[in-house]
Amino acid sequence: MKISFSSTFLRDLSILETLNRAKSVGYDGVEIWADHFYRQSDESCSIKNRANELGLELTLHAPSYDLNPLSSNSGIAKESKRQIFDAIRLGEELGAKLIVIHPGHFSSSQDKKDKFFPRLIEFAKEVSEFSKDIELQITFEMMEKRPKEFFQTDDDAKRLMSHNIDGIGLTVDIAHLYTVGDEKKMLKNLNEEWIKHIHISDSRYGKTHLPLGEGEVDLASALKLLPKSFDGFLTIEAAILGRGEELVEKNFLYLNNLIKEIK
Repeated sequence: MKISFSSTFLRDLSILETLNRAKSVGYDGVEIWADHFYRQSDESCSIKNRANELGLELTLHAPSYDLNPLSSNSGIAKESKRQIFDAIRLGEELGAKLIVIHPGHFSSSQDKKDKFFPRLIEFAKEVSEFSKDIELQITFEMMEKRPKEFFQTDDDAKRLMSHNIDGIGLTVDIAHLYTVGDEKKMLKNLNEEWIKHIHISDSRYGKTHLPLGEGEVDLASALKLLPKSFDGFLTIEAAILGRGEELVEKNFLYLNNLIKEIK
């Protein structure tokens, strides 16, 4: 297992500065948020080259704010897909190994899963077709318990993955699972071949993405349930405004020690 962190920890820095900080702490990689990339001026080729120089691997988180590729509003759905497809191209330019995509959500609190799941499957097929000639692992993220989200549980994952759509895998967010139900039970029920990427942070009632060790999630037990064959990233998503620099180092030390303890 390798350790990376979300670039949003250091959102006031450029991506190149973020890479340098990651290397100085000891990370194996960085997950660049597309929104962070678009807000700064470093070019994708410079970022790719610097990551290679530093020996860092990159993953990319597609834009998600105010987007919904499954929207009942066709204009919103079209624009959301355009931005996600642009992010896939960006991932290729950056030399990223993997991209995380939010699966979309209900448009209304009155919507039903049986109406929206076919839209998710169709969207996944569109993403698969778009990226078939791009060397980039596509993953859909399992979401937390909040209004309008519906792709959350092991059963939801099975419903999507049973369609065997080329190039599609899962990003499993441990803190998200905790908000939905028994995270350890759901991890056990996921086919190990589906799990391509892990987001890790702590959580407690009403608070998600807390720094590691500051919540209630049994992180050690959750990590022990990951497939023995998993060689991807544990990407830390525990950023708090004003504590970015502190938490880049603190979370790394916590997770690195946790990995050593469970081996």
